[in-house]
Amino acid sequence: TISIIVFTIIAVSLRRRRGFDGYHQLGKTRLCGLPLEGDIIVDWLPGPDQAILVPDCSLGRRGTYSCFIVNQANNLLGIGWQRDRHDKRKHQGLDKPLLTIIAVRIDNLEHLEAAGGEVPSLKRIVVGGSPMPPALMERIERRLGVTVQTSWGMTELSPLGTIAPPGLADRDARVSGRPALGIDLLLTDAEGRPHAQQRGVEGHLRVRGASVVERYLGQAEKATDTEGWFDTGDLARIDAKGNLVITGRSKDLIKSGGEWINPAEIEAIVAALPQVSLAAVVGRADARWGERPILLVELRHGEDITDDELLEPLRGRVASWWIPEEVVRLAKMPLAATGKVDKLHLRSQYGQA
Repeated sequence: TISIIVFTIIAVSLRRRRGFDGYHQLGKTRLCGLPLEGDIIVDWLPGPDQAILVPDCSLGRRGTYSCFIVNQANNLLGIGWQRDRHDKRKHQGLDKPLLTIIAVRIDNLEHLEAAGGEVPSLKRIVVGGSPMPPALMERIERRLGVTVQTSWGMTELSPLGTIAPPGLADRDARVSGRPALGIDLLLTDAEGRPHAQQRGVEGHLRVRGASVVERYLGQAEKATDTEGWFDTGDLARIDAKGNLVITGRSKDLIKSGGEWINPAEIEAIVAALPQVSLAAVVGRADARWGERPILLVELRHGEDITDDELLEPLRGRVASWWIPEEVVRLAKMPLAATGKVDKLHLRSQYGQA
């Protein structure tokens, strides 16, 4: 049995708040659906069949997904997991499971750190949805004895966009890998005009492909432009090898004195401190500058650190006017249903002057 755990920076069940209208098509592949509860990964599995797990999130039951495991000839090998009302695992399609897919949050790691315990059968963790701070990746691998594999995706992509191959010698937590089969990437300016140079520059990320959403449920207008590109809302770079690096969210950018501040860069530096569990930066209204950044942190249990010690690593690494005006300590960082930091809640609570 191969154990894979989805460390939920990835979305857990966005079907609960988003509907889709015919967004996933598998073409002429000879597949049949099997039920699965939890997150879904498209990934090569070791072994003679070199199987690939193909998601199909078009089931009607909330929180329930179907998936397929097929080989390169599109022959179904598949397995699906679901929980019955007595919470007993059931599998279909094979005599024994190939893998187990579980959705967890950072709380599970912190519980193990505080209470002890081991997970010896856990070998690999796939992360995606939001960039992972390098310090968190090192912390997970050190504490759990696993290998972290980075990826990027969103529900609108069904859900995988890019993934780094397992076992890379030069892994980087900030690199989300290369595009999945059938996914095209495009970097544009804020108005949607493609950058002349696509490698080594930052831009607004758009995607196109057969598994990309066409329209949202109940909406007459398409979610894509006339050429089929979907605006992800992410800021990104593509490196010389074609790997995607997510650098932030366009809606999270802070405009201060007419200049842009990228919270993700500040958050990554602060989150690398061993005393910090989670860090977030939001803009607060300012009469002179329009907005100024403030830093919100949740410290790890039993840790203490001064404001100056939190801000010191930023000096010399970001522009001086990017340094947050204030530090706010939170007993518990608010998280959205996806497990990501709830920036909407933070902006509503701390964004006013």
